[in-house]
Amino acid sequence: MQATVRVMDGKISLPRVAINWIGNARELGLFLEGDALILKKMQPPRLSEIATRVTDEEMPL
Repeated sequence: MQATVRVMDGKISLPRVAINWIGNARELGLFLEGDALILKKMQPPRLSEIATRVTDEEMPL
């Protein structure tokens, strides 16, 4: 997706298509790569996903 946005008083106005893409995301990641600005939805992992990462081994003391 590509769009042209305007910057006024240091604020960026996103086009409707970008706002719809964001949806109900609570956090966005902002990355700078050279002359590109990358906006990414940040979704925290579900507790069930975290639980699957646990190994059966006990932690060493």
